[in-house]
Amino acid sequence: SWLLKRIFKDYLLSKGVPEQNIIIVSFDLDDEEEIYGDLTERKALKDFLYSRITSATANYYVILDEVQEVEGFRTDVRVVNYMLSSGYWYAHQMGRKVYDSEKLSLTLTPKDYDNGINESVRVYEKEELKGEYHELKEIINFIASKNPKTTLRYENGSTTNYIPVRTIKLTVDKEACIRNGIVPESMKDRIVDEIQWEIKDSYVYKNGLLLLDFMASNNWERPVYFTSFSDMTSVMGIDKYLHMEGLSYRFIPVEADDYYRGYGGVYRDGSYDLLVNKAQWGSLNQEGVVPDRESIRNAEFARQAYVRLAQSLVNHGEYDKAIESMDTYQEFFPNEKFPYGLRLYQFPEIYYICGDSLKGDDFMRKMVKNAKDKVDYYSNMAPKFAKYYEEDIDEEMSILRQMQLTARQYDREEMKTELDGILNEFLQKYYME
Repeated sequence: SWLLKRIFKDYLLSKGVPEQNIIIVSFDLDDEEEIYGDLTERKALKDFLYSRITSATANYYVILDEVQEVEGFRTDVRVVNYMLSSGYWYAHQMGRKVYDSEKLSLTLTPKDYDNGINESVRVYEKEELKGEYHELKEIINFIASKNPKTTLRYENGSTTNYIPVRTIKLTVDKEACIRNGIVPESMKDRIVDEIQWEIKDSYVYKNGLLLLDFMASNNWERPVYFTSFSDMTSVMGIDKYLHMEGLSYRFIPVEADDYYRGYGGVYRDGSYDLLVNKAQWGSLNQEGVVPDRESIRNAEFARQAYVRLAQSLVNHGEYDKAIESMDTYQEFFPNEKFPYGLRLYQFPEIYYICGDSLKGDDFMRKMVKNAKDKVDYYSNMAPKFAKYYEEDIDEEMSILRQMQLTARQYDREEMKTELDGILNEFLQKYYME
């Protein structure tokens, strides 16, 4: 089975799937020990997978999700692979019940997803339909229609389905959203009337069509989560309504707090509950455990989630929770195993804002030591080798400068004096030689 996994991974990479979106887990817990180790001992990977489907997920490339397939965890959740749904066989599977998960609600029939059918649907905007947003359900019904008037005819006499508009809307059933738990109680007064977006591409491929079909046909009955949404933005630009909840993004018809274009927003209560109250990250922080490559890579997702959560909490004055979220991150991902660097530069400042200067100083010292050690290492290289690490050196120097500015801004005189000395030393030693 390890060979099959390797072949499948190579296939995904050849199709342009980012390596960080591929998780390899064991088909057989007995015969993988030599290559991947017994998954019963790989608690970090297992907990990572648990965290991905605790609330429900979609759109992630999982080569046999062991926690569902073997352990029966959250078998009510339908995991949808966006890339594989471009295949007719996978689209057909989405129309069947799996374990305790009902089939996806779809308007188009299995024949509409057959091999060679609707592989790419052209977006051919009609002049008379420009200037207003059109209901997604009507567009799907237009494609599903067998009326010749809803197809484009080519010069050779063949016909094809098409989408006659670019501007789409999805009308929100507010009562259904509340009744089915799609919108948290705390957000029920902020539900929008409709969600609007524009299809940017000239063609919608089969996986994009399946997504649009499901979103149109779901009727606000099932909660929808995404673990990645960069691939779908040209078809369905709804990131303003995607709220980070732990390691996934929950689709809620409410404009997200702390929204960044392309990154969605943050659902603070849900993320705090998952990342702090229910956090599970295996044995990575235990003495004698050396994180493997998969664990280090997966930790990047956790780091991003904890940073965004802490920043969102402090933005809304929830200082105690912000401190607790950063403390939790350090508990599970200690500096000795996951060295703190540029992507955690916000933590010292957040600690200072929250009034815990000692923890801010402590975190800053860890970052400063890491950066200093690296610059020391590079600066002691022979010039013919050091030139290959100029970008790395610049990154570490930027960390030191950022920490210097933060220490100055929050009147941390001892830290500022220490950083002034370090920076002056490196400027003299490295940049002025």
